[in-house]
Amino acid sequence: MTAFAALILVAGLFVWFGRLERTGRSVTVVATVVAIVLLDTVIYQDQNEVPLGLFHPEYRDQSFRLLDILIPAAIIARLLHRTPTPGSPIALLWLAWLAWLATAGIVGVYEGNSLTLVAYEGKAIIYVGAFLVASGVPLEQYVADRRVERFLAWTAGLALVLIATDLGGVAVSANLPLLALDDFGVLGSDAATMFSGLGVIALALGLLAGAQRGRLLAIALVLLVTPAFADQRAAFVALGVAVGIVAVALALSPRRLRVTPTEAGLATLAISGMLLLSTVPAVVGNRTVKLPLQDQLSTTFGSYEEVLTTKDRLNQWAAAAPLIAERPVYGHGLGYEYVFWDEGYFFFKKTDLTHNIFGDLMLRSGVVGLALFLLAFALTSIAVARTWWSQRSDRTAAFALGVGAAVAGLVGKAMAESLFEKYRLAAALGLGLGVMLSAGLPALRARPAPDGSASRHASAAAHSR
Repeated sequence: MTAFAALILVAGLFVWFGRLERTGRSVTVVATVVAIVLLDTVIYQDQNEVPLGLFHPEYRDQSFRLLDILIPAAIIARLLHRTPTPGSPIALLWLAWLAWLATAGIVGVYEGNSLTLVAYEGKAIIYVGAFLVASGVPLEQYVADRRVERFLAWTAGLALVLIATDLGGVAVSANLPLLALDDFGVLGSDAATMFSGLGVIALALGLLAGAQRGRLLAIALVLLVTPAFADQRAAFVALGVAVGIVAVALALSPRRLRVTPTEAGLATLAISGMLLLSTVPAVVGNRTVKLPLQDQLSTTFGSYEEVLTTKDRLNQWAAAAPLIAERPVYGHGLGYEYVFWDEGYFFFKKTDLTHNIFGDLMLRSGVVGLALFLLAFALTSIAVARTWWSQRSDRTAAFALGVGAAVAGLVGKAMAESLFEKYRLAAALGLGLGVMLSAGLPALRARPAPDGSASRHASAAAHSR
């Protein structure tokens, strides 16, 4: 039943995607896929505890994820219905890397690795392959008509609801048809990572905005604080990397942040007000003074469970290193498992993960797979940096910078977590890479126009002819 419903839904979306592609509205396809990824992440805090339903269909004891069929449907709709347009040559490198992962899957089967794990790890090809959905869509389409700002505003509202329910201990469980809920209302680490990445985009846009700056920065603030409620250090790593990149890009760019005295005064009052509200009642009541979110941050970074997690990570890396050295060039293939000492449960544990993106790539696909990934990512990042530096439209450049920073944050998080097995985050990585590839297209960057004016000029030219 659930598999049939998922297929019906994706079939309908496939037909709609085809119409959108034929009429030049590819950005709506991207927005739909992003929305479904975000909904999956928000509704279910833990990807491993998603009950059977529309997002986790099952057919004859075989389950899969909705994204497993949605992303290929969107890619096929693009290939079948859209008029061929110039593509980024860097996309060929990403395709080469995905092909090498597929080869690693064949190696895993040949080596006798678990077929279940080979298939599970191989689905990273689908999720990261989502870059084909977002690539080639002109950046002007993303920022035209304030689309990005409206989407970020709705996302911030959703984040506020989750923060409130999480703080209030509200967790809804209900066996709804096709959409069973299990502890809905808890802000999970994947959702916090997604929200903070979108917050970085809002931050980049807001810093270079004019009249909309205050609204965008307020949206950014709401989204950027979500990792404090998720109790995961890796989410803070993603946030720190992304915000750091935005700061460095602004410092090195000829674009200048112009802050009016009124804006500076309001920001100072807001910060002062938050500090006073959190400290004055404690001082008056002769209680211990605590800064905002101090308890959440102390739990995230100082709990005994986090110490054990750190030891587990170090034990995994120590156990995986000699195995990587055995086959440094081609790796052991997908689905390869090894044993390490688990500090938390005091026994040797078998796993296929290293909780490090470099370790996973080296173990599974060797230095060739790692080199292809690093080369493709480096060239994609350079293309975005070039766009940030040369694009005349501040909004378009800021959007490209924000997306690039958010993607870099995901990669930073992947230094302490196996990202490819986090199917929601892996799909977000693929979609972000697609936007970055669009930013690097010379044909698209050669048409910088004032914010939101590109489509209007094109329409006027068409009518004049």
